[in-house]
Amino acid sequence: MKKILSAIIIIILLLNVFTLSFADAGPKPTLTIYVKNFASKDYYLDLLGKEGEYNYFYATDGNEKYDLMKDIPLYKYDKNGWKAIHMRTWLLRGNLKGVFNKEKIMMVHKFSYVGVPKKFKIIIQKENGDLQISKKIINRHFNSYIYYDMKTNTYEIYNNFHFNILSTTLLIVFTLLIELIVALLFRFNKWKVIIIINLITQIYLNLALYIFDGMFVYDYFYILIEVSIIFIEYLFYKRVVNDISNKLIFGYVLVANILSFLLGYIMIY
Repeated sequence: MKKILSAIIIIILLLNVFTLSFADAGPKPTLTIYVKNFASKDYYLDLLGKEGEYNYFYATDGNEKYDLMKDIPLYKYDKNGWKAIHMRTWLLRGNLKGVFNKEKIMMVHKFSYVGVPKKFKIIIQKENGDLQISKKIINRHFNSYIYYDMKTNTYEIYNNFHFNILSTTLLIVFTLLIELIVALLFRFNKWKVIIIINLITQIYLNLALYIFDGMFVYDYFYILIEVSIIFIEYLFYKRVVNDISNKLIFGYVLVANILSFLLGYIMIY
């Protein structure tokens, strides 16, 4: 039991070091807002987060590029704890001004980095200083696209379902290939067992990540899921494979899953 606990701690530490070392190098959550039916291109757009729910208002010392704009209505807006995010913290990267897309005939606003909120409202300051606020929006995707109608103050959330299915399928296939290659190196020739167990654990992994997509603890949740998969696979193999030592089984499972973790992390980001 002590050996198992020690192994769990070592694995978590190793994966956590990788996440802390490389997480900032990869892309972060993104939110793209397409605005249509605007009367003028001369407006500001920000996202509202609710104080007490949004965790990054006080994580930085503000957003210095807006130090001279704190007197505008958009920044001053504070109703029931809802405040402009981007103007208050650089952890939500973007711009108050949109970019006109000639093909779509829409204004495009792109926000990114760790400050992309899960729950927010769109706030717009029009050319005459009037404010327009949308209803609360729930962001459930790592890369979200919203079409906002300024005239009706309504929105639609778009998610590329077919792309998500394709990328998930490719991830499962590549992961399985890695597992089989590592199995060859370990002379672990239980192909049918490997394929069945990996399909089960990959479905489990992807369902879990889909459910928790968009959470700020996503990286750490991913680590915990991967650690659980290592021990689930080990226990499965230990039960059904009798002609290979437990040490060899654990070594194979550990190496194969660390490599697949790295692949999955790169593909997700």
